[in-house]
Amino acid sequence: LNDTTELFSAVLQAYLQVEYPTGYDLNQISEDEKFLLFCKDELGVFKAECGTFFQASQYVSSLKKRDTYAKKGERRQKSMVFHQTFLLSLKLGFFTYELSASEFVFWLEEREKFLKPE
Repeated sequence: LNDTTELFSAVLQAYLQVEYPTGYDLNQISEDEKFLLFCKDELGVFKAECGTFFQASQYVSSLKKRDTYAKKGERRQKSMVFHQTFLLSLKLGFFTYELSASEFVFWLEEREKFLKPE
């Protein structure tokens, strides 16, 4: 992912946290034409970037399930840590306090484990 997608995602996340302090439904917001127009007209964020943000936000829930991850085989674990939105999801989860510092480090170490040559 490039820096602009990460920046847009951080801005969108901050906006949603201020606009909906008690929480929000990503599925509803992703279909809300008023929100999508706001993104496009006010922020210059288009559907593809919004889509990446929504996908990454939803993927955070997978990162909260370390027990489920541990039960997967190596191929599926590797697939998970190299998912296209993994790094953005990790950052968003940490930014929103959905993931603790220890969880953040755990996932970075898991990804690093698969980057090492055998």
